[in-house]
Amino acid sequence: MRKYKKGILNTGYSWNCNAYDFNFIPIKTYSAKYLKGVEKAFTAIVDASLVYAVKLFNPYRGYMLNNVKINNFPILSSKFQKIDKVFEKYKKNISNSNFNIFIGSDHAITYKILSNFYIDKKFSIMQFDAHSDFIDDYKNYPHGAVMKECSKLDCVEKLFQVGLRANLNHGIAIPDSLSLGNIIVSRKTLEELDYSLNIKKQDLYLTIDIDFFDPSIAEATNTMEPGGVKFNDAVKLFENIIKNNNIIGIDIVEFNPKIKDNGKTANMLINIIIYLINFLSQKNTVSAPFEYDDEKVEMIY
Repeated sequence: MRKYKKGILNTGYSWNCNAYDFNFIPIKTYSAKYLKGVEKAFTAIVDASLVYAVKLFNPYRGYMLNNVKINNFPILSSKFQKIDKVFEKYKKNISNSNFNIFIGSDHAITYKILSNFYIDKKFSIMQFDAHSDFIDDYKNYPHGAVMKECSKLDCVEKLFQVGLRANLNHGIAIPDSLSLGNIIVSRKTLEELDYSLNIKKQDLYLTIDIDFFDPSIAEATNTMEPGGVKFNDAVKLFENIIKNNNIIGIDIVEFNPKIKDNGKTANMLINIIIYLINFLSQKNTVSAPFEYDDEKVEMIY
């Protein structure tokens, strides 16, 4: 495993996950040759994040990430077929973490993450994606069958598949998912609901395939689809979900920096990550939301 001096937001690397509020777990692998490039996701996000390695202040939300302890786990690198052995080696460190955010690989990695680090819990998965990934062929087509495979795990109670759209969905997969009691919220329905889902008091693992986002902000992915979710709408949706549920872990997958876009996708993702951590930390009273004194501050819209 290669050692990097700088992690996300210029934070350090440590094996001791339980000493931090949030741990980034970098995964360097891909499940198929045509997906090559996704293994470089973490380092690209690190590079994009360094400009934000300051005391962050948002004019609408105040100071961000106050008093939050962030760590980067050393990069886990392996051929996809052997990644279980790597995960097994560090299972104790990662399972004992306060909160994990896994970054890198294609969507096939979600099954490996859950079956190694969350198998002793009971939870539902909220999948943000353009595609259902619910065909029943994980052996031959793992990144297109990952949600079906995850649904077979005893620890998984239900799937919420959010943002589905476009023409690369499999005709049998969506009816199959619905027949098993999963909930599908299409991209169109999301818009009709104004990006506020009435899903509350659930133990949720969030898996974010970046083709969930519109290509105008997330071009660097192997299966981008038109008509995705824009940045501010995604932020609103994530805030709603985190505020109303217990989030047990997150992965961010399918970012391929090999697809050149002048750093646009990496920049978008580090900002999404900042918001995710901020929402989670505010909920857990790690940092407090900022309030303006209206008599002293005039907002310009």
